Amino acid sequence: MQGVTRLISGMKLFGAVVALVYGFSASPNLANAQGSQNSQGQNAACSSSSGCSTTAGSSAFIDASMFAASAPNICGILHAILIGTLYPAAGAVIDARGLPGTTGTSMTCTASPWAGINNPPPATILLPAGTIVISHPGWTLPANTRLIGVGNDDVAGSNGTVVSGTIIQACKTGQTGCTAFTSTDTAITMCSSGCGTVFMVVK
Repeated sequence: MQGVTRLISGMKLFGAVVALVYGFSASPNLANAQGSQNSQGQNAACSSSSGCSTTAGSSAFIDASMFAASAPNICGILHAILIGTLYPAAGAVIDARGLPGTTGTSMTCTASPWAGINNPPPATILLPAGTIVISHPGWTLPANTRLIGVGNDDVAGSNGTVVSGTIIQACKTGQTGCTAFTSTDTAITMCSSGCGTVFMVVK
């Protein structure tokens, strides 16, 4: 009886494996939107009602790491996404948590992500862990912009505590790759005159 139970269990497992392999072969690449030139950085979403036989890029979510070749630093990449022709006027979530990763992207900014953009579109930007160095004169966050950082998970360091979350740091005198702040500069201005609601969330 015990041998029969094992055999049935084995058959069930074999059937589950066959079904899983068939499922993968029937829908070979659901993430193909990230490889498409017309939907760079977008997640693939089902665009058919019959078994999701076709997919298309969803502009509601954009993976910033897919734009690493467009600029040498994180702020330049965000700027390229915001001015891109595929960025929706209603706004999107820009996920920059994959930067720098293996892209070689610098975390030292030479300009604001919104520099030179008239009426920037709404955006929720998920910032990566680590230190992002910003240049003079700092960031003025546009209306309907949210910055969300990685939480502060403190880890033990050799000389006390090291913060492993998101840090936005003003450029200091002597730092290379950025313009140093003066004593009267503000690193982040939450709102300029006439703008709407702005959120800054660092978790």
